[in-house]
Amino acid sequence: NKDYAAIMVSFKIAYGIGLLFMGGIIDRFGTKIGYTISIVIWSIFGMLHAAIKPAFSLIGFAMARFGLGIGEAGNFPAAIKTVAEWFPKKDRAFANGIFDASTSVGAILAPFIVSAIVSVDGKNWQIPFLITGALSSLWVYLWLKTYQKPEEHPKLSKAELTYINSDSEEETNE
Repeated sequence: NKDYAAIMVSFKIAYGIGLLFMGGIIDRFGTKIGYTISIVIWSIFGMLHAAIKPAFSLIGFAMARFGLGIGEAGNFPAAIKTVAEWFPKKDRAFANGIFDASTSVGAILAPFIVSAIVSVDGKNWQIPFLITGALSSLWVYLWLKTYQKPEEHPKLSKAELTYINSDSEEETNE
């Protein structure tokens, strides 16, 4: 219990530290690059969980959880900034509610999916970490390939852009 608590505390400390600077990174480099940095860090440290050997379990898991916390801390600032870029103020609460609800759905589904992959005796425990990393890599690829600010998006009509900007000013110059 003491070791587990230390591992979990390392995540929480990193998440708190990450929240202090990840928003600044996202503001400085823009949503597209800032979110990519966040998810790449999160993915790498998530997959590193699968590489931890018993001799380094406490330190290894604490380090992996710390990195995971730093990366995960950028998710909500980036998602909120994306909503601010793509929705007028009057629609932002609903849009934020949708992405926030999806994190809860993921948290509900994860135990069922993980229990279907990991055997009762613990074999294959690394696989969910690797699957998550692979899916995150796919997400980064799709994000980089498709995300553009509304002002730069070729498929957005002038009417749609006018609606997005109907009650707000541009959030950043990036």
